[in-house]
Amino acid sequence: MSVQAMTWAWAQTVVTDPLAVSVLLAYANFATPSGEDCFPSTEVIVQMTKLSERTVRKKVDDLIAAGVMEMGDQEIVRLKIAHAGRRPVNYRLRMDILTPDDVPPAASISGVQIVQETTGRGASRVSQGCSSRHLGVHQLHPNPYITQINHPRTQTPYSPPLLPKSLP
Repeated sequence: MSVQAMTWAWAQTVVTDPLAVSVLLAYANFATPSGEDCFPSTEVIVQMTKLSERTVRKKVDDLIAAGVMEMGDQEIVRLKIAHAGRRPVNYRLRMDILTPDDVPPAASISGVQIVQETTGRGASRVSQGCSSRHLGVHQLHPNPYITQINHPRTQTPYSPPLLPKSLP
């Protein structure tokens, strides 16, 4: 456990999504003081954060797109873990980035595509791989008493308990 990496994960202001911060803190728990050699398995991160595997993988992609994490030296994992089928991915935490102003341009981040959108009258906006949609926010059901439970294993709609019949 690295106190320096954990302190950086709490102090950075680039990532504001609570689930992504939780995943970042879990990875920081395994990093060296300089943010290197961070390779816990996805199952360990799932156990620590109580998130689904799919959510953890999505949040790792979001952290890489935000520029606070990047792929580390995979040779280190190969030397430390003998079994080839059980090797996790090695990540490096970008501890030099504390605020959104510190994030390098998207062209220098591998795997991030620059998208230029025209907003009208010649004005354009450059996007660095993030969308303006609010992740995790879903439209409510038109009937307020029936809501969809957002859990991968339970896709049945919730209905309120029935009221007891009145006695004659």
